[in-house]
Amino acid sequence: MANVIRRLFITLLPLIYMGMIWLQSSYPIQTIKQFLGVLK
Repeated sequence: MANVIRRLFITLLPLIYMGMIWLQSSYPIQTIKQFLGVLK
């Protein structure tokens, strides 16, 4: 079970890292708010 969690973490880590870079990049906050609005 721990092996699965570790593999999942290793898989998700780059995605989280990319997300952090995306949030810190030049995209405006409005775009993120609109995106979250669409998800809801």
